[in-house]
Amino acid sequence: MSVRPLIPRRKLFDNPTFFGAKLSPDGQLLSWLAPADGVLNVWVSPADRIPAGQPVTRTKGRPINWQDWTPDGRYIMFLNDENGDENLHLFVVDPRIRTP
Repeated sequence: MSVRPLIPRRKLFDNPTFFGAKLSPDGQLLSWLAPADGVLNVWVSPADRIPAGQPVTRTKGRPINWQDWTPDGRYIMFLNDENGDENLHLFVVDPRIRTP
């Protein structure tokens, strides 16, 4: 019987390339979670130009693990544990304002 190599831990536990894509209620914008400076943040792009996506948050500490559009499509809501104490806080960001 041949021995199969172990799956590298990095493959199992590293940040994904992107996940959690959500289409805005009007169908114009797409949001998703992806790393920005090594930490999962919220990204947005026009639905018809996904490669033009840019981060709309710049969280430096704990990664963002959930995001969704408000029902009117004006904002993106996201949860974040700022201090690592497992107390999640709800934030909103205007997807039309880009971070520097």
